[in-house]
Amino acid sequence: MITLRFVLLGVCIWLATVMASGRTAYNPIARVLRALGAFLTVLGLLGLFVGIWSPGGLLLAVPLGAVLVFALINYWRRRHEAMQDSLLNLVTLAARRNIPLVPLAQAFAQDAPVWAQWPTRTFARRLDEGHSLLTATRAAFGLLPRQTTTAIQVGESLDALPECLDVYTRANRNDREIDGRVSNVLGYLLIVLLTIVATGLLQLFMAWRIMPEFIKILDDFALMPPAPTEAYVEVFDNTFMYYIPLVLCAALLTVAVAAAWICHLAASLGMVPFAIAGSFRKGSEIALVLQLLGLAVRRQRSVDTALAALADSHPLAHLRGRLRGASLDIRLGVDPWQSLAQRRILRSGDVDFLRSASQAGNLPWALDELARRRARRSNRLLLFGLRTFAVICFVVVAAQVVFYAIAGFAPIVSIIEAVA
Repeated sequence: MITLRFVLLGVCIWLATVMASGRTAYNPIARVLRALGAFLTVLGLLGLFVGIWSPGGLLLAVPLGAVLVFALINYWRRRHEAMQDSLLNLVTLAARRNIPLVPLAQAFAQDAPVWAQWPTRTFARRLDEGHSLLTATRAAFGLLPRQTTTAIQVGESLDALPECLDVYTRANRNDREIDGRVSNVLGYLLIVLLTIVATGLLQLFMAWRIMPEFIKILDDFALMPPAPTEAYVEVFDNTFMYYIPLVLCAALLTVAVAAAWICHLAASLGMVPFAIAGSFRKGSEIALVLQLLGLAVRRQRSVDTALAALADSHPLAHLRGRLRGASLDIRLGVDPWQSLAQRRILRSGDVDFLRSASQAGNLPWALDELARRRARRSNRLLLFGLRTFAVICFVVVAAQVVFYAIAGFAPIVSIIEAVA
């Protein structure tokens, strides 16, 4: 009961401070009380998990722990994304209206959350020392979205920094929506896989300890085991040598999904030096490249100049190599669209489309349209694959639970009928 009181007390303190502070100015006491409420809640929940840590409570403890971790990480992710988007909009506004960025960055650092004080202050200090925007962004690691440095470097090389930041801000807004969906699907999939592992271990315990006791009790009453129980025991006896490896494979798959989820979160927030999320979303990454190429054409700049700037700053190593090779081919006289198709940045059918658009004077529009189409197709396929896999895992969990429930309760019903 003490752990439950911790949970109730922590939730009450947290809700009271949130409702009392609202949208008022920064209040350090409210922040400390909010942290205390969250700490008491987590401590109480951990105590509850330890109290029910048994073969019977394993099914409840593991998924509930995963749900708690998922909720906390998702809450922090949304706060971090909001802070990144606010600073990106601030930088874009300063570049568009030619406003000095140093006082804006210093004011932003003063109001930043505690966990973002170091990168925001580093960003403001580097700008105040006279460093360029690109250098300050690289020094404040994880403060801005992952491809902000790419947009800044391309914008500086094309002398079109406000336009590049505008293009990236719109692309980042769409990426945020897709990243949120992918993160949610991966989180739900992780919870389902943890449930599969927990129910698998619980079924091992049931077949090893519970079912033999049920069969002995039925023999004492001169009763035959029910058909579901017999099927459960038969299936377990015939697949015992394969069941444990299957549970281990499910555990390894759970670890892999957890690693993919954490890496996706870190990459989408710019917290790692390489965009792991972009490795699974090549179409979306190439879409931004096409949008920046369209901006270069609109600014009457050469394609190889934009490709060279992208090759120097893009976070994906394999895409940097393709862009660098395409830029070199164009300088040697190769058709730019044919070179991009050979480097697998464009599809073969896109080459004729871009040539026709270039002859008609609609090349910037054609590049933007290709970028939107590429991003939609990539995001749709990624979400379809993840959701399909999640549904399959959910069906496996449902089948496990139904089979376990029927096989476990059928002997109890037979015993009650015999006694009655």
